[in-house]
Amino acid sequence: MSSFLDAFDVDQQKLELLDKAIAQDPRQNDKRICICGHSISRHKINEYTGKMECRPARFKCPCQRKHPVIEVPNTKYFLSRTAGSGEKHALTRGIYLSQKALGEEFDNNAKWLVEMQCENPACKAPTKLYPVMCDFDGYRLYEKRPDNENPDQGYTWFLCEACREVYHDSEEATAAKQQALKMRNTATPN
Repeated sequence: MSSFLDAFDVDQQKLELLDKAIAQDPRQNDKRICICGHSISRHKINEYTGKMECRPARFKCPCQRKHPVIEVPNTKYFLSRTAGSGEKHALTRGIYLSQKALGEEFDNNAKWLVEMQCENPACKAPTKLYPVMCDFDGYRLYEKRPDNENPDQGYTWFLCEACREVYHDSEEATAAKQQALKMRNTATPN
């Protein structure tokens, strides 16, 4: 009985050794997932711009914050685009697809790398995690924009229900955000 490998001029023992080495080397086999919903191994520093880029597939994720949050048995299910917060987020979608495909293997081998708490520095309440698209200052961004552009600025935060629905979306928060933008735009460089 012949194998497809018989068509190649390669040593099968070397392939087995290489396979074992890759399985043992965590740099080659990084199973951590960023808060953006993509594998940490897809995050690289652009040698020309010096900026971090996330390229999970044939698209560029706007991720600006390399932040590993979960370790999974298989990263191939974490290739979705973020279309919003919560259920529309690439991280939530990747976990759902992994659980659907791997079942108990995912549940038994996946582990959280972050505490189950709100990432709002003023809150830090223990909570179930909910990924929220935010801007640089941590204010929630919404899915719909008049120009139909993707509002994702590359920042995702885990926020509790109170912070994502009241604090960050309140009139007071919006006024504070506008004031911060005015201050930033009128500040003189040192």
